[in-house]
Amino acid sequence: MVDKYLFLFGVEYCSVILPNDQGKLNEKEAIELLREATGIFIGGGDTEKYHAYYATEPIKSILKDRYSDGIPIAGSSAGALILPEICLISPNDSNNGEMLSKDGVGLLTDILIGVHFTEWSDECNLLAGMKKHKIRFGIGIDEEACVVFKNGKFESEFGDSVHHIEIDDFYIGDIKLYPVYPANFSAYACS
Repeated sequence: MVDKYLFLFGVEYCSVILPNDQGKLNEKEAIELLREATGIFIGGGDTEKYHAYYATEPIKSILKDRYSDGIPIAGSSAGALILPEICLISPNDSNNGEMLSKDGVGLLTDILIGVHFTEWSDECNLLAGMKKHKIRFGIGIDEEACVVFKNGKFESEFGDSVHHIEIDDFYIGDIKLYPVYPANFSAYACS
């Protein structure tokens, strides 16, 4: 089904990398496919599992090498969360119901990403992660939105509500919130 839509955009061939029935990834096959890819998309799913599959060695290094070679890499939901240097997993998404931080793939630095941002009321989680890791910039992405980074830097956004957050002082907690649409601005009350 996905192939049908990809071909409309000029994709000639699409391979899917999936774990086997025991939850194990065939690393040799995955590495071969990733090394030949002209574009890589990591979809949504169980963020902790995706982290284990794609944000650890040897797949992590392959993804970083391909990105350095100019191959576009995209992610949706869990696929987006694992791409920065730090993968911040919301309590809404973790297996234990607590915020988790793990080493991400490392394609983006000095930024944290939150997905399903408004839908999960995840503002406090993203802010807590930013403060914990002393990361100045955060981007909350709603379900009907997309953010584009080029060469590790923010370039553009599409769709509904992308929320830009900046913390200027980690000790005072001076937080600036920049929603795309002022009408969507809400006060964030976090404890």
